[in-house]
Amino acid sequence: LTGAPLAGQHSPPSSLARKSKVRFSLWCVSLLLGWLATGHTLAADGGDAAIPYRRFSPLIDGNVSEWRSPWYAGQIIEATATPAGTPRVELRLCWDHDNLFVAGIVNDTALIAAPKDLDVDRYHQYDSAQIYLDALADGGPSMNDDDVDLLLLPDGRQGVLRGDSLIGTLAGATVPQRQSAPLPVEYAAQMHASGWTFELRIPFAGLGLTPMSGSALGIDVVYNDWLVEHPPGSTQALTAERVRLLAQKPGAPEPADAAVGRDVLPRSWSGDTDFGYPERWRRLTLTGQPEVWDAMLQDFGTPRMLLLFGLAGLVPGLGCAVWIRARYRQQLRTLLRRLTPSGDETPTPIAPVLSPSDEDPALEQGGIRDREFADAVLAHVRLHLHEALTPAALAEHFHVSPRTLQRRLKAALNTSPQELVLVARLQTARTLLRSGRYRVGEVASRVGFEDLSYFSRRYRLAFGHAPSAEPAIGHGEIDH
Repeated sequence: LTGAPLAGQHSPPSSLARKSKVRFSLWCVSLLLGWLATGHTLAADGGDAAIPYRRFSPLIDGNVSEWRSPWYAGQIIEATATPAGTPRVELRLCWDHDNLFVAGIVNDTALIAAPKDLDVDRYHQYDSAQIYLDALADGGPSMNDDDVDLLLLPDGRQGVLRGDSLIGTLAGATVPQRQSAPLPVEYAAQMHASGWTFELRIPFAGLGLTPMSGSALGIDVVYNDWLVEHPPGSTQALTAERVRLLAQKPGAPEPADAAVGRDVLPRSWSGDTDFGYPERWRRLTLTGQPEVWDAMLQDFGTPRMLLLFGLAGLVPGLGCAVWIRARYRQQLRTLLRRLTPSGDETPTPIAPVLSPSDEDPALEQGGIRDREFADAVLAHVRLHLHEALTPAALAEHFHVSPRTLQRRLKAALNTSPQELVLVARLQTARTLLRSGRYRVGEVASRVGFEDLSYFSRRYRLAFGHAPSAEPAIGHGEIDH
C-alpha cells in the first residue's frame, strides 16, 4: 500500500514507523469488518469503564427524560435479527452515595409477554432484561454468594436470583443460582409502541457494599428477545431441595416446550449469548464525587441541613434587623434634636437643613420656602395630635399632593410625614409625663397613640427609657 523505496534511497526511521502504524491499523479494520460480516452482535459502550456520580435527581417511574449526563452508556444490538439491528437496547448507569441507577430504552416492537404467576427463575424465558452484579468484582468462573441476577419484565415485575457456591459444589452447576428474598430495589417500566423503558434503583446496602469513588463492580446486562409465544419450560434455578432430589434420582430434566431454549436471541452488552460467568462481565469503576449540597445532605441529613441553613439565614437577618433598628433610632433622635435645638421641650422653629448658598440664591430661596412649609405642617400636627394624621389627610389640608408633601418635608427635615407626626407626638408626650400630672396611659391617649405597648416601644426607642421612667420636673399642665 505504501510502495517500495527507489534504489539507493532509504526511508528515514520516522517514515518506517508511520508505515508500520498504517499497516497495523488496516489489519485491525480488516479483522473488525470480517467479524461484523459473520453476523455477531456489536456492543459499544460509548465511554470508558467508569460509572460517574449522578448529576440529577432520579425519579424511578420508567421515564428517563430527567436523566442528565454524564452517565456510563452501553448498548445491545442484535445484528442477526430481521430487520438487522433490532431489537436494540440503550443502557445508562450512574450512582450516588446510596444507590446504583440503571436505565434502559428497549426497541422491540414484538414483545412476548410472560404469563401471570410465573416464578422468578423463569422470567428469562420471555422478553426480559437481566442485570448481573458482582459486588466484590472478584470475577470468578461461576457465580458465588456475592453475585446477584436481577430479572426485569416489561410489565413492571422484577425478582432476584443469587449465586450460591454451595449449590455449585453439590450439583456441579455452571451457573449456580437460587431463589432469594428480593433486594429492596425500586423498579418501574413503561411499555410504548416501539418497545419499553425501565429504570432501576439498586441500594448498595442490599449488595453489602459501601460505595466510594474508585470502588469496582462487575456488571453484565442482558436482553432476552423471544420470537414465538410458548408455555414456560422447567426451572433452572437450583434450590437445596432440588439438589437433594437430583442427587437421589438423577435423570432427565422436566419436559419443556420445544421453543424454550431455541426460538430466542439472547445477547449481553459484551456480545455474549451465554451468561452467568462473572469473569466475563465488565469491570466498571465508580468515579466522581457528590456536589457540595449532596455531600452535606449525606453527612448531616436533611433535617439537620434545614436547621443549619435556617440558622445561617437567621444570623444575617438578625444583624440586618439590628442595623435597621439602630439607624431608625438615630434618625428619630436626630429629628427630635432638630425640633428642640435649645434642649428644652418648648416647640421652636425648625433649624435649617440646607446651608445658605450665596452662589445660588434660587436654591436658598427654595430651602426657605420648604422650611416655612415644614413649620406650618408641624404646627398643624401639634394642634391635632389626637386625630388620625395620615399623609393623605395632611396633603389634603395643605392643598398639595401626597408626593409633594413627602418631597418638601424631605428637603426641609430629611424626614417623612409619618416620622414627623411620630416625633411631634413623642415630644408632647414627654412634656406631659414630665409635668407629673398624668399616667402613661392617659398621656398615650392624649397624644394620639391607641396602642399603649406601641407607644412604650417608640418612647423607649426615642429617649432610651420607658415612659414610666420619665422623671417629673413640674412643667405644669399643657392642654392639647
